[in-house]
Amino acid sequence: MKTKIETLQKKINEISEMTPSIWVLFEGMHEKKKSNITFHQYLTLEKIKLCPNCTINQISKKMNIAQSTASQLIDRLVQAKLVTRTENPNNRRETLINLSQEGESTLKKQKKNIEKGYYELLKLLTTDEQEKLLTSFRILYEIGKSIEDKIHGDRK
Repeated sequence: MKTKIETLQKKINEISEMTPSIWVLFEGMHEKKKSNITFHQYLTLEKIKLCPNCTINQISKKMNIAQSTASQLIDRLVQAKLVTRTENPNNRRETLINLSQEGESTLKKQKKNIEKGYYELLKLLTTDEQEKLLTSFRILYEIGKSIEDKIHGDRK
């Protein structure tokens, strides 16, 4: 009889084996040659868009990354003129992060590139495979939201 730890380890091993092939779906849609930003920078811009006047601390929590990592991402995005930093008028020790106009434009272009990539991917699949992929994404989305809720506890 397998222990709980052995059962979990088997699941971990299976997930680890599948992850590279699944990750190709995400990274393939974000080809560097079509964009001047990395996949992580794109995700950061998405979070900032959903959270205007965010602090680096809030961004790091929303992305589930270290504050230092978020700070480095923001530094690069500021240098690229895709986001702005402004002092919080209510708390001078706090810096607020927002998308610049160029950041908004870049985000829109990147979304279109990603959608084109998904179109190219879906063309390779049968209708049945497309439905299976969509169902899988829906399941991953629900699980991701559930995990996010458990980590952050700020949604019901």
